[in-house]
Amino acid sequence: MPVEIIGLLYHQISSLMYDAPQVDFDLQAIHDMAITHEASGYDRVLISQNGHIPDPLMIGSYVAGITTKLGFMLAHRPGFMAPTMAARIFATIDQLSNGRASIHIISGAADAEMLRDGDRLNKEQRYQRSREYVQIMRRIWEADAPIDHDGDFYRFRRAFSAVKPTRRTGLPISWAGASPLAFETAGECADIYAMIGDGPDTAKEFADRANAEAARHGRKLGFTITLCIILGDTEEAAWRNAHEVLDKIMAKMTARKAANPDAGAPATHASAAIQRILRRANETDIIGKNIWMGINRATEMATGNNTTVVGTVEQVTETLMQYRDIGFTGFLLRGFDPLKNAIEFGVDLIPHIRAEIARREAVEAIS
Repeated sequence: MPVEIIGLLYHQISSLMYDAPQVDFDLQAIHDMAITHEASGYDRVLISQNGHIPDPLMIGSYVAGITTKLGFMLAHRPGFMAPTMAARIFATIDQLSNGRASIHIISGAADAEMLRDGDRLNKEQRYQRSREYVQIMRRIWEADAPIDHDGDFYRFRRAFSAVKPTRRTGLPISWAGASPLAFETAGECADIYAMIGDGPDTAKEFADRANAEAARHGRKLGFTITLCIILGDTEEAAWRNAHEVLDKIMAKMTARKAANPDAGAPATHASAAIQRILRRANETDIIGKNIWMGINRATEMATGNNTTVVGTVEQVTETLMQYRDIGFTGFLLRGFDPLKNAIEFGVDLIPHIRAEIARREAVEAIS
């Protein structure tokens, strides 16, 4: 079973360990991260979206133009443009990149954050809207003639796209969320269910739930998980590195609090997935042998998805294979020093992961 290695590409080089970047939009950083991820053997990068950062579609177009092999997953929030227009835009960027585009649908967990762009729907309504939105895009991509639609959120007549994605089935679509409605809509609409970092036990539970929903529609999903990585030449060195990272993060948080003592307590998170990670981080420090929850717990920032695999290249790969063996087809891997870590992962970790997958596939082929 092939496994995709995914990176994370921001509009600037930022980390919990460091001061805020000097510029809000760093074109050189975008360039360097794109080129580095391609050279390091990543298959794809996720380009994020929220209510205040630069537009991922524009960044994706730029990345497509300066790379030749690197795929890109465009985070996208339904509701701020018509799905008919979105279908044409995504098909266009897919053609311009020779089939390297995919989409990560974000329905939006927090009402207050969605209000930054004037979205007044509640969470359940947003998931329902996302379902209809994706269904419309798929119809547009597959249609040979103009189509009509009368739905709960969208109505139109004679919509059509002269440009089609490179695959007639459309761009691959990933979906996230841990609420019952997130599983239901992912099973019906998505190609890939994406989850934030957790142990293989929870990952299997979530994969089973999402697949059960997909089976109701005669479908089957792929699965990705996001994990931070901290490496060392030995197990002891890896854990020293991990605690050095945590010390730097805590020092930076202390300095920020001193500079702004009225910042207050961390906000309550609306996402069921994030709430789960925070609970788990407070229950245990390490899942299994080396899945570390310490940074999630210390910072209360599961929004940054800081579940971390710590160890040597061999130990990290062994842990990742636990997810592969229960059906995960993608790993979004990042470090706490984004550019440096992307280079380092390309030297040893990614080649080792691919070699281990090839070895296992050879064994499975003759079993």
